[in-house]
Amino acid sequence: MNDEIIQDLKQFIAATVFQEVSGFRTDFDNLSTDVAELTNQVRGLGKQITEVKVDISKFDNKLSTRIDNLSQSVADAIENTNQAVHEQLVEHETRITKLEQKTT
Repeated sequence: MNDEIIQDLKQFIAATVFQEVSGFRTDFDNLSTDVAELTNQVRGLGKQITEVKVDISKFDNKLSTRIDNLSQSVADAIENTNQAVHEQLVEHETRITKLEQKTT
């Protein structure tokens, strides 16, 4: 092999290596862009998750308030019913006592 062939071979090898490395560089740049996009998407998802947590917390507070109000309404209704039944029971006892007194 003479020097000219060796130089041609060196140039061929250098060109081939350069092409392969530049392909890797393009792949790396694309990968870097993809990672940046994914990072932005993850940040967006994190923000959405935070918003959903806030919404759930608000809903939980609303639901708790409504349950408390409903429980109080049921308790009031039961108390009113019990009071009415008690008054009716007292009235019946009074009437029965009067009837018993008349029969004796």
